Amino acid sequence: MTLTVGYAATSTGAYTVTGTAPVTISKTRGNPAITWNSDTLKLDIAAGLAAGTYPVVLTASNGVSPDATLTFTLTVQAGGNGGGGSDSGGSGYIPSYPSVTPSPTPSEAPSGWQNPFADVHSGDWFYNDVGYVYTNGLMFGTSTDPALFSPNMNLTRGMLVTILYRAAGSPGAGNGAGGTTFTDVPGGMYYTDAVAWATANGIIFGYGDGRFGPNDNITRQDLAVILYRYAQYAGIKLPMTKDYAGFTDEADIANYAKAAIEAFFKAGIISGYPDGSVKPNGETTRVEVASMLHRFLEIEK
Repeated sequence: MTLTVGYAATSTGAYTVTGTAPVTISKTRGNPAITWNSDTLKLDIAAGLAAGTYPVVLTASNGVSPDATLTFTLTVQAGGNGGGGSDSGGSGYIPSYPSVTPSPTPSEAPSGWQNPFADVHSGDWFYNDVGYVYTNGLMFGTSTDPALFSPNMNLTRGMLVTILYRAAGSPGAGNGAGGTTFTDVPGGMYYTDAVAWATANGIIFGYGDGRFGPNDNITRQDLAVILYRYAQYAGIKLPMTKDYAGFTDEADIANYAKAAIEAFFKAGIISGYPDGSVKPNGETTRVEVASMLHRFLEIEK
């Protein structure tokens, strides 16, 4: 038999499992606070689960061929966790990575913004950025009870194209109702229309093997490239506010991303880290994207 899992590296999003029918799915976990939610195989993590790394095992059997088993780990960061959400398609996963505090966006919080998020506070460097993307309908919360923004959650390809699709006014809504040409983007997903729109306009592409990878995390250099293409699509002219001096890890920037990173640096949208690096292959968090979008989309005004 064949066991196919849509995205097995983390618990982000729903897992798609296929096999020769009838297929029996069994799920185990290393802690009773981690459970599987129905046969969509979405992980739910109970509030208060202690920080740590937990094994998760998925086994599928059709009663004839040998069982196919997938084992991966779930990392819960200290500080708590949240439930599923409208941007992510559902997940309790909070990735672990070094914390970075970029410079705050030099603008005030949107007038009249009522902050609904329990994990976003007025003293946070990203407070204004979250206010901007929330009040403009670009990014929403990841859970409702309690209402959380999950600032340190990684952003996926499906989330990013959905945000840009909203920024463009959701053109051609419903065009992806029947699915897309990608094997992993069926109709009816929160990102289906966005993927159809973004790929049709050359803003983002698939992997070349028929997959789009909607649940794959976005790297910083890929974020720059995608936003650069969106700027060209939307007719946004990036200003030149300073010269490009390069980064200490310049050699790590892929050739396809160099022009985009340089353009966004000159425009004052990205500035790098205190050590002079840009960490092009690092994964991007929701607040980093909110901050970059705030600076980027304000150029239009």
